[in-house]
Amino acid sequence: MIFIIFFGCTASPKDIKNETMTNKTNETIENKTGDSMAKTENEEIIEVMIREYESASIFENWTVKVNGIFMHSGKIKAELDVSGGFDELLKDTPSMPLYIGHERSDEVIVGHGRDYYLKEIKKFGKDNPGYVVISTEKPTEESKICQEEVSIEETTVGNVGGTRIGIAGIWDTDGKISVQMSFSGVNYVAFENDTIWVGECAYNVEKISKGDENGYILLKRLEVTDMVEKKGEEPEGKKTTIKGIANRVKVGLEVGGVFLVSLPDADKYVGKLVEVTGYVIEDQDLVVEPYEKGKPISQGFQSAPSVMRDIVSIKIIKK
Repeated sequence: MIFIIFFGCTASPKDIKNETMTNKTNETIENKTGDSMAKTENEEIIEVMIREYESASIFENWTVKVNGIFMHSGKIKAELDVSGGFDELLKDTPSMPLYIGHERSDEVIVGHGRDYYLKEIKKFGKDNPGYVVISTEKPTEESKICQEEVSIEETTVGNVGGTRIGIAGIWDTDGKISVQMSFSGVNYVAFENDTIWVGECAYNVEKISKGDENGYILLKRLEVTDMVEKKGEEPEGKKTTIKGIANRVKVGLEVGGVFLVSLPDADKYVGKLVEVTGYVIEDQDLVVEPYEKGKPISQGFQSAPSVMRDIVSIKIIKK
């Protein structure tokens, strides 16, 4: 059992307790190792987020893998590998035309009798994997408009494709100039000619200028990018699948006694039955020293909580 102690918070102890209670009242809690995706009878997956280079089952024994995310003709696309029934389904089908990936709103054929659509494709940062969202709901809103060029001054914040980017600093080290930028809660260091992903848009770092006072960066929109292969190393922790009602807590979400952090659009999962696969670690950094009279008050946990930062997929399940 994980004991949670909060010190020095402005909310009352009653409020904190209500906010951080684990899901003792959840109807179904399952903790499984590996990539098991078995469903309980009468359950339906209505939406699933899948991280780039990872896979998840969606309908019966049908699995979707995200091989990569790229730009094609100015649109963000995902290379999806759908398996589980195609060999038999397409055995008498003539050769298909050249496949150039799925784009937003495209139908994703997984099994028979249920329509799924590619609801979101997003990617942030320099080397981080992106993610896709496959849903029974077809998106109706327009995609973000990617500006052709964006110039952002040092120590200011710019808006790129609906995402706010802050430029923390520009440095010239031994003739090699770099920029530190921050968006989506993460800091990135980039050099000229690097590719930067901002949601549904990809940009080339066209120029980094360091003047006597404030410098600036110039980003130019990319019409085409290559798919980047996954790096060899696996994330830290044990690959685990958990299932339960998602509760909001101070660090993000909690499902089945595991804290989920760095999850895109986390609020939309609150109160819903979800199944999450990712890498779980016992986070010692969140453990605090026992309180001693006369010393500064801190907040944290008495023992290391189970935390999932590298999330492979998260499904919203309807009973």
